[in-house]
Amino acid sequence: MNSIPEYYRWYLRYFLAKNDTTATVYDRYLAFCYAVRSCMMEPWIETQKQYHQINGRRIYYLSTEYVLGKSLKQFILYLNLTKQAAEAAGELNFSLEELYEIEDSCELGNGGRGRMAAAILDAVACAKLPGIGYGLRYNFALFQQKICSGM
Repeated sequence: MNSIPEYYRWYLRYFLAKNDTTATVYDRYLAFCYAVRSCMMEPWIETQKQYHQINGRRIYYLSTEYVLGKSLKQFILYLNLTKQAAEAAGELNFSLEELYEIEDSCELGNGGRGRMAAAILDAVACAKLPGIGYGLRYNFALFQQKICSGM
């Protein structure tokens, strides 16, 4: 397996237990995201191997807020897969725009710190520095607040 449509079909069938008839738009979105991610794995593993060999320093950034936006389109662009992804979507009988529209925006937080955290991660990536961002995952919101007796 090495093409987006092959990865897509594999994830749709064996990961999501669906086929073209039973798959929802969201199932297609997930399978396509996993297919694009699979295209990234070999370079990712090679990069990690190089970092491990030199045993250099790494940047670890922890933030409770991230405002990253939608990522599928960004990853396709960063991986230089724009043409291949569009052709794959056409071969699979849907459009990339359809998938882009249903993706939720990955935003934890409400502003300044979240945008700053995203900007720092972008700067680390653009400078080709070894680094990773960590955060906390919240199920429903940043914090749950309860007001009792006016307080």
